[in-house]
Amino acid sequence: MKTRMACRLILWNILLATLPAAAQDFWSWWGDGKAELSSYQTKTQRYGELREGYAVLVYVTEEISRTTRIKVESDAIPPADRAPVLKLNHVVKFPTGIYDYSNPN
Repeated sequence: MKTRMACRLILWNILLATLPAAAQDFWSWWGDGKAELSSYQTKTQRYGELREGYAVLVYVTEEISRTTRIKVESDAIPPADRAPVLKLNHVVKFPTGIYDYSNPN
């Protein structure tokens, strides 16, 4: 029993020691103000037919207000009320015959 508890304690300490480094690595990658795009071919059902198109995922970090949960776009929001978040925009685009259908999710 003591050995199991000691092993858990050692593993917990190792995990805690790596968290600051992991957070630093995360923000050094994502906190540069640039977005990351991923594009995929897709098939989706629309107007009774299977349509081929593409989906684009846009990952970007931004700040939101902790109280309103709205994107910070002015200096009027105090730093204590700001929280960094990783946002994902998912856009699907495909032809429907007459026009291209674009569906931001």
